[in-house]
Amino acid sequence: MSYSGANNSITRFIRCRMGVNGDGNDTIGIADGHDMIFDHCSVSWGQMKPSRSAATSPTFTIQSTINFTGLQTHSCGGLIQTDGG
Repeated sequence: MSYSGANNSITRFIRCRMGVNGDGNDTIGIADGHDMIFDHCSVSWGQMKPSRSAATSPTFTIQSTINFTGLQTHSCGGLIQTDGG
């Protein structure tokens, strides 16, 4: 799923699974968006990966969400990149 360029969105009660043939893609990719809420989601077998611009937005929220079990060599439950740590 891609939320790249998405604004003013609320995502609730979804389950996303990339699968073993995901070729290193993200289960949920988020780039250049703002004003997003992810609530009560379950993301696995890949990555939920907000970019720096999305993750550092003051209105980006991940709450009550499970993000787990990467299958690929580089994948992890979640990878959140921020400016300044």
